[in-house]
Amino acid sequence: MKIIARILFLLLLSSPLAGQIEWEKYNQIVSVSGKNPVEVAQAITKGYSTDDEKVQAIYYWVTHNISYDQKMYEKLKKSKSDKKKYSSKEIKEKENKEVIKTLKSKKGVCQQYSRTFQSLCEAIGIQCKFIGGYGRANATKSGLGEKHAWNAVYLNDNWHLVDATWGAGYVNEKKKFLFSFEPAYYSANAEAFKMNHLPTQSKWQLTDNVIDKTSFKAHPGVGAGFIKYNLSTLTPNSSKLNIERGTPLEVSFTSPEKLEHLSVFSIRKGQEIDVDLNHNEGRYSITINTDELKSGSYGFFNGKNLLFAYRISPN
Repeated sequence: MKIIARILFLLLLSSPLAGQIEWEKYNQIVSVSGKNPVEVAQAITKGYSTDDEKVQAIYYWVTHNISYDQKMYEKLKKSKSDKKKYSSKEIKEKENKEVIKTLKSKKGVCQQYSRTFQSLCEAIGIQCKFIGGYGRANATKSGLGEKHAWNAVYLNDNWHLVDATWGAGYVNEKKKFLFSFEPAYYSANAEAFKMNHLPTQSKWQLTDNVIDKTSFKAHPGVGAGFIKYNLSTLTPNSSKLNIERGTPLEVSFTSPEKLEHLSVFSIRKGQEIDVDLNHNEGRYSITINTDELKSGSYGFFNGKNLLFAYRISPN
């Protein structure tokens, strides 16, 4: 639910498909306003002909207009869950009121972002689902993360994963929301998306390689570069590594992209450590000398893009 503050070295997920989109052409619709989802959706998408462009415009509008409500998040953390049973009609009415309120206030947490994105898509005849589950925004932490919500939108005969909350910006150390558009979370690669999104219904992983809670908790946290550079077959595949001091640690992965600025940093100290790099036909390996390595979290980067992170403990 919460957008984790993007501190130094914790950049988020990125998508190669998203990177090919000319997002600048949607600047003109940012000023659209209103509280009727049908009217807002029509105004946002008026100048675009394809469904792809229309949904992109909706994503762009939502991520540039709705700010994360930190006060609401703190309040929800302390409140008890509503155990009252509602009829389908009552639920739909509550959801519609929620969207209207969000369009008016332009504030919300993940549920409001996702309900609004869904409502705007459906207003122009695009199938869109509200997906609930867990999100792991901080790549240096293992576990389930926090309760979170996102969407799946149906385009070109396929479902695509979208997280407008994480695409909008971040909450800084002073608990203030800052807009910072992240195109990564539009039509993100399903295999990478599941590294930090675990839906309650496993079918919304949109992959044949379904993971369970145990696997989700254990695997390394990923960041912006993981999808941006189409990484796969990451080894070791555990977020916490207990290693023998003096024995070199080798981390490897595959990417079709040419990665020319690989580096490893201590997250706590913000200090780069010396490593040996090797690249052979799309397979990258990073070897770390563990003789003087301190226990802690280490981020693996290409430039400023976080690829993934490990908690390393030399014995």
